[in-house]
Amino acid sequence: MDRQSILAGALGQAVKVEDLQKIMRDGFIVEVRIRRWRARKRLTLYELGIIPPDANAARAYDDLIDLGTSVLLPAQKLRDLETIERSARQCLKSCTFDTPLGRFLPYTSYPVWKTCNEEWKRRFYALRDEIAESYPQLLEELLAQYEQVARHSYFLLCEQYAERGDASFGQNFPAVEAFVQHFKLNLVARHIKSAEEFRETFRYEERFSRIQLDAGLGAEVVAEPEEILSEREARRAAAQKRKELLLQMERDLVERARAQKKTMIDQFMNSLMIQTRTITYDAVSSVLASIQKEDTLQGRPVIQLRELIKKIEQLNFYQDRDIDRMLTNLHAIIEKPAKERDLSEIQRQLRAIATLSRATVLALGDEPPRTEKEIDPQAIGIPAYPTDEEVREAREEIALVAAPSDQGEETREERMEVEARQGAGLNILVEERMEREG
Repeated sequence: MDRQSILAGALGQAVKVEDLQKIMRDGFIVEVRIRRWRARKRLTLYELGIIPPDANAARAYDDLIDLGTSVLLPAQKLRDLETIERSARQCLKSCTFDTPLGRFLPYTSYPVWKTCNEEWKRRFYALRDEIAESYPQLLEELLAQYEQVARHSYFLLCEQYAERGDASFGQNFPAVEAFVQHFKLNLVARHIKSAEEFRETFRYEERFSRIQLDAGLGAEVVAEPEEILSEREARRAAAQKRKELLLQMERDLVERARAQKKTMIDQFMNSLMIQTRTITYDAVSSVLASIQKEDTLQGRPVIQLRELIKKIEQLNFYQDRDIDRMLTNLHAIIEKPAKERDLSEIQRQLRAIATLSRATVLALGDEPPRTEKEIDPQAIGIPAYPTDEEVREAREEIALVAAPSDQGEETREERMEVEARQGAGLNILVEERMEREG
């Protein structure tokens, strides 16, 4: 089955380039750039109290051994900054699709990402200001921590110089305190930026852009040679052959551009479907494994399904019929009281969802979806490589359960209203989560 058929099957309608272009306009490409001074420098042999015996040994150290880095600010502050950066990037990752054109943020995920991103941005600059305000004290603490390293290096260097019969080190540093001061000031402090320089390195920028398909890619009319050449150039054309060659060149260019445009749109749509199906498969297979082990659907697996529903509702902005029906089934599963849940029925529905999700990823991406726990699909009753018949049966099972409430756009609008109501309390939820993490 070709990709166009797979897309049409999932969307429930024939796929037209115009429809896919509209989907591409329902969001934009987002890039988050976070920059700052990393406050690290490469360690040297001298700092570690090591003296290579000769030039060859010194080169070997440089070529073969990575001595690591030393930090130029207290390690905990650097870890706090790294946590914020990592969380900001994870926020972007969880709300966007990774496409060949960049991180695509659909309009349905924009409010969630914006709230979360603004909070991490605020924390980023707040921690910068906190560090800058206490900069002298922090540097004093840092240099005090390096004192033990300096003393250890001093005694190692003394031994190595003595073994060589070289008295120069002892002459330069007759006492350990002199070397400690040299180490702290010349090997550490001189590499540290001032508080103002430190502040100026901080950048947290968002860049937004629409997906722009070159106007020439959509050209449907081939320009006549007279349009390619100016009037003056046309009058100077020596022969009709030149015009024919120019016209053929223009035709080839347009055909190539059309093919590139179609490939770009196909890759974009494939990336959306692969990611929504992979997220779905990962969560559903994990829940199936839990049911098989615990013989119940309670606790963490229910939370997983609720989180999956919320996540997919945000990402399914492009009216994916299969995903809509999966969401309807998942809603029905978790809304039933625990005592009324039929485990065998739930497992059958979840297997159908996992089978269809896995088959779509395999068909579009040529590789099976990866799960966090690397669950063997056959161990939970899912074919590793679903056949066309198994895919058809899975889709029918999903459609059969979803049919009573499968109302197309009305169902979608209802879900959007629910999502909007949930979004009203988003700030509180984000703050609570950050309090737990912080």
